[in-house]
Amino acid sequence: MRHPWKLVASAIVLAVLQACGGGGGGDGGDGNGAPGDDSAPTMPTTLAFSGGLIDGVPMAVSAAGQSLSVTSFGFKGTWDRTANRYTLPANETFLSVNSEALGARVTAAASWVGFAPPVESGTLSAQSPLFTGIAAMTALSDTQVQLSWTGTTPTTTVNYSWDTFLNELLPTDWEIGIQAAFGAAAHGVEKVQFALDQFVFINTYDAQLATAGAAGVTQACAGGAGTRKVVWSDTNGDGALGPGDGFSVTFASCRIDMPGDIDQVLDGQIVISGYIENSSPFSVGGRVDFVGLRQAETDVQGISLSTTGSMQLFISGV
Repeated sequence: MRHPWKLVASAIVLAVLQACGGGGGGDGGDGNGAPGDDSAPTMPTTLAFSGGLIDGVPMAVSAAGQSLSVTSFGFKGTWDRTANRYTLPANETFLSVNSEALGARVTAAASWVGFAPPVESGTLSAQSPLFTGIAAMTALSDTQVQLSWTGTTPTTTVNYSWDTFLNELLPTDWEIGIQAAFGAAAHGVEKVQFALDQFVFINTYDAQLATAGAAGVTQACAGGAGTRKVVWSDTNGDGALGPGDGFSVTFASCRIDMPGDIDQVLDGQIVISGYIENSSPFSVGGRVDFVGLRQAETDVQGISLSTTGSMQLFISGV
């Protein structure tokens, strides 16, 4: 009889992996709208980011009537906004799913462009009560991965194409475990990318947001399909957009363009509170809440993913 967590993983892992599947990602402003407010601190080209879940409160991920609970998640990396390249150094990004049913950590530095997967380099290692030893996935290139398992002597290794790894349920417990670990990690990192995008938008359009007030600033999404509406809340009551304030970002059938792969449509909200903003040295950040954020594939019927949870995010220059 299969372990209950494995039943959930089997049902959800493909949706997680496919909903997180990417191509090139966009910069925060998407190249639309009026110029940014000169009073905002200048955002560096390359950003360092770090953070994690707040007070250990899990992040809920659901698809096809099944769910996973991300019970720990910490991250640290950099984003070169010009090249749209992200990096995660070794041993700085980790997560656990369903209270240690599955734990994973980036154990060799990862690098990719846009939304992952695929990634060009890096290793993710995972452990679980479902299998002995350590399972790992190493990106050999943007077309091929190598899976390894220390539960045998010598270590078992097997190579797959990214397409097989992302789109087919693999045959053994340890392979399914590393699939699920990668799916959960890719989902978590993608949420960090979504949040980074909103902080760039706020920095770019702070004057328009302050002027618009409750009306907010609305932009069309990729190809004019759907909208993203950002509303500033003067939480600290000083009449100026700045530290301590809040923002709500509402997606309505908002298409996210991912060249070379299946696009996504977003619905739901990202809410930022306790906004941090400093000019020297540059830093922004705050609490980020994902409120029923739903991602649906545009080309595959029925594949969708919903996320609810919170994280703290800190961003600085490099």
